[in-house]
Amino acid sequence: MRHFAIIKRHWLAPSRALIETQITDFSGYTKIGDMTGNGGLAAAFNQTTVQAGGSCAAASGACSVGIDFGSAVTISRFKVWGSSNGGINNDNNICDLDFKWSDDNSSYTSIHTHQITNALTNSVTYDTGAFGVTSVAEAHRYWKLFLSRGANTDAFRVAELEMWSAA
Repeated sequence: MRHFAIIKRHWLAPSRALIETQITDFSGYTKIGDMTGNGGLAAAFNQTTVQAGGSCAAASGACSVGIDFGSAVTISRFKVWGSSNGGINNDNNICDLDFKWSDDNSSYTSIHTHQITNALTNSVTYDTGAFGVTSVAEAHRYWKLFLSRGANTDAFRVAELEMWSAA
């Protein structure tokens, strides 16, 4: 009996594999969104994945956090980290994530939505690869993660939003 391994690859075109590079320095880019509470927008891009809620980017109710890259960038993957003492949504064990792009910072197009049913878990990360999103074939200037749930009065906290660019 033969055993076969399944290898998952990311493809932009039939003849070219997706090459991803994690963006680790966001200092030259404008942080955008309304998660200005606690540590503010910059806290979501400071390369610190373990932060208590008081140090995270935070907001009550539906909110967003993202980057204005200044020019078009292809983002192929993202990962979001919740606070170390309450997860992404410490008021509710459910959270809706919607990762979107825009070219004008007013009209956004969703590339991936996901409902987290364990939003209180501190150590869980959310990765487009785990959701089956393998690539984004277009480059755009603005990239945001939108968070919401129910009546949208919950407190949301993002310790870190990681992104990978594709070439």
